[in-house]
Amino acid sequence: MIILTQAFARIRLRSFLGWMLLGGFGVMVPAQLLADTGLITQATVDILLDTLVMFAFPLLWLYEKGRRQKAELSAFYRKPAPFPWKLVAVATVIVMLFSTGISIVQFHILSYLIPEEWLGLLADPGVMDESSAAMAVFSAISVCVFAPIMEETIFRGFFLQRMTHKWGVKRGVVFSSVLFGLGHADVIGATVFGLLMCLLYVKTKSLLPGMAVHALNNAIVSALLLGGGSSGAGEEISRADFQSTTELAIAIALLVVSLLWLVPFFRKQWRFMKDQGLPLIPSAYAEAAAGVYSQVVITERHMAVELPDEVVQQLGLEEEDYVHLEVEDGRVIVTKARGRIS
Repeated sequence: MIILTQAFARIRLRSFLGWMLLGGFGVMVPAQLLADTGLITQATVDILLDTLVMFAFPLLWLYEKGRRQKAELSAFYRKPAPFPWKLVAVATVIVMLFSTGISIVQFHILSYLIPEEWLGLLADPGVMDESSAAMAVFSAISVCVFAPIMEETIFRGFFLQRMTHKWGVKRGVVFSSVLFGLGHADVIGATVFGLLMCLLYVKTKSLLPGMAVHALNNAIVSALLLGGGSSGAGEEISRADFQSTTELAIAIALLVVSLLWLVPFFRKQWRFMKDQGLPLIPSAYAEAAAGVYSQVVITERHMAVELPDEVVQQLGLEEEDYVHLEVEDGRVIVTKARGRIS
């Protein structure tokens, strides 16, 4: 018997979360101490946190884990042929229409339910730092380049693969999208965005189209914020600004238009996803069993088992023999089959 272990069975979510906490603590504490003593500016602290903790550390962690498990994570970034630019453009417009509509509806409801807390949230400066021209440029780069690469790789790459391995593809898509949504102020809009990105990944078998949609979406929002001014005094915002029935009607119209595209797309791609599953990550797993070395290569459609002569002899395989594969606790168990398998 030869035992082969799946890569994402051994790359744990808790390991990622622990690494992020450790990395954030290791950067934030000394950087803040340096800022308090005047050796570096607060802007430098923000740049370090965004660049290292929110971009470099997660990708380096995943790269190292993938290397140890011999998972070819470069498959996340395979370029579709042809590249679906039309789908990217349409998805960007649709998701912006939905996000705008659902945000206005949420603002309208919250302005009645929790007016004071709601005004405080609106007064928050947000993700765009306009304290200087340099910080505005860096914020734009962080939002439009760093965030799409990191978030698509982690949420639609690692999280989706890991959760699918643990709970199945449908729950994996839902859980990873909800987790993505909880990390954003617009939870509903971000969750729907996450669902769209998951299905786009399944459809194109690449994270690149999703990254393009993510980058375009963030770039348009950043341009609007920088052009119109994203910061302002909280007293300049009033409840009446978001209680207009006309704006509410426009928001509902935007939601209807976006859902006319989203619902059929979700329905079609959901069926496709259930039939096809996630795109497989080409991997080379190796593990010693009873002192014998074995290798397996998994591609998009096939799995090839490479067995050295010693393994063939150990299992007593001949040219016309078949093997039986069984998945158990994240492991693929290879045994010699009795008779032919149709």
